[in-house]
Amino acid sequence: MTHTLQATNPLDQTAWHAWHFSRNKEAISRTGATSLSATEWISATTLKDAHTFPSLPGRWYQRGGGVVGAHLPPAFATTGTVQLRPGELLIAEDFTLTVIERLGQFALQIFDARNPKRFEFHSIAAFPPSEEWRIEARFFPEPDTVNTAAADGVIVATPTAGWVHFLKGRLAYRLRVTVQKNNLRALFSDNSSTLGVYQHRFVDIPRPDAEGNTIIDFNRAYLPPKALNRKFLCPSPSLNNHLNLTVEAGEKWVVAGG
Repeated sequence: MTHTLQATNPLDQTAWHAWHFSRNKEAISRTGATSLSATEWISATTLKDAHTFPSLPGRWYQRGGGVVGAHLPPAFATTGTVQLRPGELLIAEDFTLTVIERLGQFALQIFDARNPKRFEFHSIAAFPPSEEWRIEARFFPEPDTVNTAAADGVIVATPTAGWVHFLKGRLAYRLRVTVQKNNLRALFSDNSSTLGVYQHRFVDIPRPDAEGNTIIDFNRAYLPPKALNRKFLCPSPSLNNHLNLTVEAGEKWVVAGG
């Protein structure tokens, strides 16, 4: 591998600090990780059997590719009824509601601005950015499906796009990646957990050029939402995505306030 990409795209310290600031700010936003108070799976399919939740008004059931809320106060729905599909948001009072789908089942995610975790959070610790951890890499397409375990133990088949190969200290490594919008993404573990770093992290990788060349910037490796809040159902990386090296870059752990 040549170092053309690395030479033409050096580490931007200002941009990294802006990214790190935005990560901390997002963590305590209305839909940030610390605001999630519950993930409620909706099995009812009729109003008669609808679910009720202690912290949330209304009755909830699934229908038409999403979740329906009925008997709601005007702040939630002027007609008393609302339907949410995956990706849509309902903001009312201190709540922000959204819907996720997994294996054909729907869950209501309840974000609450009053969640104590928002006020317990101080910051996300991170290693100082270093050019050492911006590494030239090459993407090799190899579509496949990999089974990964969510935090609640449910096995989910995840489509993957291929492998990103790179060298570190003259040793070869690779990560299996998925496609996220216009980028690639790897969920990985490494030996930095012996330093107290959270057990696994994500890293987003820019779209490769026509020859498959790209850069992995481990300075922007980031914690999964469940590192900030155990109510998230984030997956764990596959065994093939463990790097037998200590990645001293990116986010480390959550620092509590107080």
